[in-house]
Amino acid sequence: MQMKKIAAAFAACAVSIAGACILPAAAIADDGAKPTTAVESGTLTWGVKDSFRNYIMNFAVFKGRTTAIPPAVINPASAAAENAKEHAILDYPVTPGTEYQGDPAGTLAATGAVHFQSHPDNAGGYILDLTFSNPQVTISDKSATLSVEAKGYKFVSMTEKGPFKNYGRVDIAHFGSAVSQRTGDTVTVHLTSGTLTKTGASAFGTFYEAGTPLDDATLVLKVKDKAPSEANPNAPHENAGESASEKPGTGEGSASETSETGSANPGGADVHTPSATAPASNLAWGFKESFRTYIVNKWAAGTQTLSGGATDSQGRSGAIRDAVTEYRFPLSADQRIDLAAVSTIHFDGSVTFTAHAGAMNETLKDFQLVHDASGWHLVATVTRHDGVTTTDTFVTFDTDPTISTAADGTATLTFAAGTVKAAQLVEDTFGTHYKAGTELDPLTVTLAPENQAKPSSVQPERQPNEAGQTPGAASPNKSDGKTLSSTPKAQPKAQPTIDTTKKCVVSGSLNWAIKDSFNSYVQSSIAHGSITLSGVSGKFTFPISGGKFDTKAKQGTFYYSGSVHYSGHQGVLDVTVSNPILEVNGTSGVLYADVKTSDMSGNKKTLGRVAFADVAFSRVSVLDSSFALEASSVTLTAAGAQSFVGFYSAGQQLALLSSQGSVQNCQFVDKNGTVMERDAFGSTHEASTLAATGAQTVTSTAAAGLIAVVGVALVALARRRKADELL
Repeated sequence: MQMKKIAAAFAACAVSIAGACILPAAAIADDGAKPTTAVESGTLTWGVKDSFRNYIMNFAVFKGRTTAIPPAVINPASAAAENAKEHAILDYPVTPGTEYQGDPAGTLAATGAVHFQSHPDNAGGYILDLTFSNPQVTISDKSATLSVEAKGYKFVSMTEKGPFKNYGRVDIAHFGSAVSQRTGDTVTVHLTSGTLTKTGASAFGTFYEAGTPLDDATLVLKVKDKAPSEANPNAPHENAGESASEKPGTGEGSASETSETGSANPGGADVHTPSATAPASNLAWGFKESFRTYIVNKWAAGTQTLSGGATDSQGRSGAIRDAVTEYRFPLSADQRIDLAAVSTIHFDGSVTFTAHAGAMNETLKDFQLVHDASGWHLVATVTRHDGVTTTDTFVTFDTDPTISTAADGTATLTFAAGTVKAAQLVEDTFGTHYKAGTELDPLTVTLAPENQAKPSSVQPERQPNEAGQTPGAASPNKSDGKTLSSTPKAQPKAQPTIDTTKKCVVSGSLNWAIKDSFNSYVQSSIAHGSITLSGVSGKFTFPISGGKFDTKAKQGTFYYSGSVHYSGHQGVLDVTVSNPILEVNGTSGVLYADVKTSDMSGNKKTLGRVAFADVAFSRVSVLDSSFALEASSVTLTAAGAQSFVGFYSAGQQLALLSSQGSVQNCQFVDKNGTVMERDAFGSTHEASTLAATGAQTVTSTAAAGLIAVVGVALVALARRRKADELL
């Protein structure tokens, strides 16, 4: 049980090292009494539930609003955001007077209230009407409970107002972790892993069930220490935890301590210093500098253990308790890497991070640098402190590596700072402080010449011509004592060339959840709806049906199939989004979709194909055989907003999207030596019959002639041109 408490504390503060985490007693031994500390003032910051605030803010048709009731105020950081007053994260002033020893404990009371309203009724009020007042946080044993005075109307339906009830004070949230840190006279308490209690679910008007995740909360307290007891000279002071044995030259951790090899051990660790330098071919990476610093500080008291051939930049292996700059993992034996066509590079060795008296114990090993249709990524096998072992993508890269070659033939693949991003496995291993997408340290791979695939040294044999001569050699025929060259032969017909800048899509998919909050709303107890997928799998994965991209112009269009059907409020809400088309132009684009919808009275209408969203891309990579697209923002257009019948307005952020798959050259040479070209859907035409862009176009002069000849044909061609512009 004690280990779980330590692990909870670590999860909340492991990666954030601004200030000192106050750890569990088992992690830092301290038998001395602590001074009594009094709270002079403070602030509780809490947003209740992010998705609920989104619901109140985003669905304009319901005219929702959130009101801060003084002395509670809108948090300044929240106020800086768009529509902040409707997306209120509130600050509640904490009542002074609470006293504690060590970590804050007991009850911290705050004042003020938040008032949620939505769904106007016919009497000038609101069907959804909830008020949570005067929150109190009770901290005990590294967890916390938050209570409020609650009142409001039980939600029955969008049109029927339920009975009013004053619930009094109820425990609304339980936080599984309450971790504090102190800097000077300021104590910050992070309340995480919050869930809705059973009594809180009732006070929430039955919108949510018990156990539903709630927002994290933060307490920032201004404190003052009372004078320490004269009877206890061992009471900890400002540098508590730094014992004499930790000071330079004394006790454990001194520079006089030696390793098993007898060499000086500056980190106070069981370090083996090899005589040889690091392997010439290796993966050099430090994971994240702030984490390396954190793991060896006095609070974590951690160790980095390198084994299986892995070393640090100084060539050390074994257990290291001081800061290092990077880890180096040797290339697995018997590999010959073709730099022109890298698929997978395997590395040996492992690093194990241990800290907090063993509460943290994570091992990373068996790294593989993979290049496939989705781009570049680093796969690793991770064994967590709970014994779970997972092999999956650990890191993704925003761009291809820079490849450089030294004079001796050694090649280096460099993934620069800002391009190395944590994958979901990092978040699963190290907690939410390292969310997927977090920037990690730059990474390099070094390949010695002997580990690179060598080009074939066998030269094609030169065949003699009809006269028995080797082509290009002088003829020994003599005429009048002169050496003459052989009679020139007819040159072979030039091979046709193809344009390799045009790529046609072979396979792939689009990952796009449309809008997460809308998905949650449709399936909530409010809408009582459903989401039906047709030709779409998993978390909204649309299969690709075609596409074409010009790598020189950096323009193209990707076509997808499948539909998502939303239904709710007994059929009144009825929206279908299908057959997305992603048009890319450099690092921006437009997402089109076929849309059917209904108004608030349930009347159905078909919008047809609309420009649903504007897209900004963080990555557009189209290589010889693969492509990968990743969006940094997907913004609802005015036309797209019509799909949601007033639920959302233009400018709202939709779910991010990504697409990946394989491509091939659109042009190829058939068996007759003719250059052919594929269109976006695989049909082929002789390349000479197509315009340079691969799409049939009509010039203004020709169009004028066509108008004079036949107007009907012009209409048809104009429609064809419009379709081709999307290619």
